[in-house]
Amino acid sequence: LRSRLNDVTIEQIPVLRELLRFLEHLSLFDAPVPKRGVIIEQVPEIWECLHKEYRGKWKEIATNQVNSCFALSQDELQGLCKKLTSSFDLKNIEAMLSDTPLCAQCGGKGLKRCSRCKNEWYCGRPCQVSHWAKHQSACNLMVK
Repeated sequence: LRSRLNDVTIEQIPVLRELLRFLEHLSLFDAPVPKRGVIIEQVPEIWECLHKEYRGKWKEIATNQVNSCFALSQDELQGLCKKLTSSFDLKNIEAMLSDTPLCAQCGGKGLKRCSRCKNEWYCGRPCQVSHWAKHQSACNLMVK
């Protein structure tokens, strides 16, 4: 995806600059290894229950869905698009994040911020120094 976000594209659609920053930031994180959980498949039971409950009503349900989801007026469609685009606004995303910042290196309580980009938090100087190799490229992008 990053290969498609070149300077020309970003100039044409400025919102993509934030997406590029987010992708750079995300690429520097060490993603936790997912734990293998127990997967219980209940699809047949759910299907049977839905099939019994809505037997003979499928055309009515489909008509209702077409009218409520796919037959939007221009104003309703624009309103829906505005809602969707506002969900990608950084202010809204930051509001959902934890109030207390975490250290980017060790995950402890973030007390100090990167003085250049002001986006990354650290518990102290040792963590900041050890994380600099990973953070440097994203920091340079954000400072530009």
